[in-house]
Amino acid sequence: MMSTFRTIDLALIGLGAVHRNVLRILEERAPVLAQRHGLAFRVVCAADSSGVAINPSGFEPAALRRFKEEGGRICELEGFLPSTTPAAALSTLACDLVLEASPVNLATGEPGLSVVRAALRRGVSVVLANKGPLALAYRELHALAAASGAKLAFSATVCGALPVINIGRRDLIAAEIFSLRGVFNATTNFILAEVASGRSYADALAEAQRRGIAERDPRLDVEGWDTACKLVILANSVLRIDAALADVSVQGIVDVTPKALAQAAQRGE
Repeated sequence: MMSTFRTIDLALIGLGAVHRNVLRILEERAPVLAQRHGLAFRVVCAADSSGVAINPSGFEPAALRRFKEEGGRICELEGFLPSTTPAAALSTLACDLVLEASPVNLATGEPGLSVVRAALRRGVSVVLANKGPLALAYRELHALAAASGAKLAFSATVCGALPVINIGRRDLIAAEIFSLRGVFNATTNFILAEVASGRSYADALAEAQRRGIAERDPRLDVEGWDTACKLVILANSVLRIDAALADVSVQGIVDVTPKALAQAAQRGE
C-alpha cells in the first residue's frame, strides 16, 4: 500500500469508445491504481456533442459509461451547463487533468483545439487522443505547455496502444532517427489487402465496416488524412521537424485497383 494517496480530478472531453473504455478502467481497476500508485480518479467534468456537465463530487464511472452506452446525452444529466462550451467550462473549472478525445476536425481543430488551449493556459495538463489539435497547432500547444508548466501527452494519437512516440522520444533519446516507415492506418491496410486478393474497393470497405475496423464515415482513413496527421505528429515529436499538415502530400485509396497494387508490389512498394 502506498504511504501517500492523491485524488486526481479529471475532465473527459468526448465520450466515444476511447473514453468509455477509460471509464471502464476507472471502474474495474480502481483498487489496483490505489494500491500500486496511491491514486484515485474523480470525473468532475464530462462533455459530448450535446454539451458539458460538471459534478464537483464526481460522476460515478460505471454509471456514466452505461448512460452513454444506452444512448444518453450529457445535456440530460444533472450538472449540465446550458450554452457553455467545454473550453469555457475549463477556463474556470478546478481540475487536475484533461483527457481530450473529441472527434477529429482538420478544418478548425474544434472543439478540441480550444479545449487544449484553455487547459494549458491555466497550467492544467492534457492527455490527447484527438489528432486534430496537434496536426494543426503542434508548436503552439507545446509552447503553451512550456510556458504554464503543464504536461501535454499524446501517445494515443499515433498507433493506439503501441508506444511509438514514447520509444522515439524517450527510449531512443541517444539515437539519431533519420526516417520513419510503417503501417499507419489499420483501415486502409485491411482494405488494400482485400483489394489485392481480388475484392472491389466497395466490397472491401463494407467488410471493414462490418467488422468494426472502419468508421461509418471512413473519409479520414481512406482519403489519407488520418495517416497524414500521424506523420505530422511523428515528424514534430520524433524527428524534431517543424512540420504542418500543409507540408504533407496526401493521396487516398478510394480509386485503388488490384492492378495498381500488383504494379506497386513489383516495384517493391
